[in-house]
Amino acid sequence: MIRILFVSLIIGSSLHDFHFSKTVSDYNSETKTLQTVSNFFTDDLENAIKQTHGIDLRLGEQDEYVKADSLIQEYMFENFEIRTATKTLELDWIGYEFDYDIVYTYIESEVHECDSTYSVKLNFFNEIFDDQENFIKINLPDQTITDITNISNTVADFNE
Repeated sequence: MIRILFVSLIIGSSLHDFHFSKTVSDYNSETKTLQTVSNFFTDDLENAIKQTHGIDLRLGEQDEYVKADSLIQEYMFENFEIRTATKTLELDWIGYEFDYDIVYTYIESEVHECDSTYSVKLNFFNEIFDDQENFIKINLPDQTITDITNISNTVADFNE
């Protein structure tokens, strides 16, 4: 029974029918930055980059595209933006990790004072899926705020 469940999970995760990403930003009070991790299905990210740049990343394979990191960074910065009440935050690319069917990306914002009125653009994979949903969670020192964006609403506004 466990073997059947395990095989079902493996097959189900590689052939997913839903289009979803997860992004979590944590405000670090010591560094005064937002530290962001986004999780994507590997095939969704590869398909989006293939459609927008015509390049097959082949993540995790021996012939992985040599500039995969820079293409993933470019895709992230085209589709992810954080604003405070007064400005758009500069973002620093930390990198990505590949774990079979999930890609984790890491970004850190410039130094800024914590602001509960963030506005976040999440436009991931809307160019390939019209049912895409992008979950955003921001952990602040005194509260957690969440929202979901989609093709018709690509910005999560957190105005307290």
